Amino acid sequence: MIEPIAVEKSQVKTAAAVLARAFHDDPPMVYSVPDHSRRLKCHLILAAYIRHALACGEVYAASTNFEGIAVWLPSNGMKTGMVQDLRNGWLSILLNLGIKTVKRQREIAAVMGSVHERCISSPHQYLFFLGVEPHQQGKGYAAGLMRTMLDRADRESFACYLDNTKEENLPFYRHFGFEVVEEYSIPGVTSNIWAMVRTPYGKKQR
Repeated sequence: MIEPIAVEKSQVKTAAAVLARAFHDDPPMVYSVPDHSRRLKCHLILAAYIRHALACGEVYAASTNFEGIAVWLPSNGMKTGMVQDLRNGWLSILLNLGIKTVKRQREIAAVMGSVHERCISSPHQYLFFLGVEPHQQGKGYAAGLMRTMLDRADRESFACYLDNTKEENLPFYRHFGFEVVEEYSIPGVTSNIWAMVRTPYGKKQR
């Protein structure tokens, strides 16, 4: 069985490119960058988020071939400041994708953050992104990436949280023990979003 590997700083661009292809038609990303051709540059946005996660969280690739990527953040590591944003690449995003894209990303983050805060207050891990190359989907790579953190969650007894942006993915996350705690919408985003929480194995949902 292939084990996921930790992504290093030198591999940010490779990981971001994988997520960019996986999230090309994701409703929040489409809202952020409506133009199809300009959305090819959304790897810049994802690279910024990966850099943040490498500084305070964890990023995994499905294997050395980078079939998929999982980005995890601890519950106390989601907020950033202006200096860190600049280091992570938000100036490049502004210059390449424009102020509207940056504002829309901030709008999405604000709504998701508000829902997140009211849905779970205990220390937990946040599945910020999980994406697999379109031509590699259905081969078990996403499952392998999930188990890396979920096995540890059960051993160390902490919860996990995620925002699911596509209804068809609900059965997949439920299979791993996540349950919907709130369904919400973001103005401009065409699909509802499902906030999901997974309690560690053997513990009851609070």
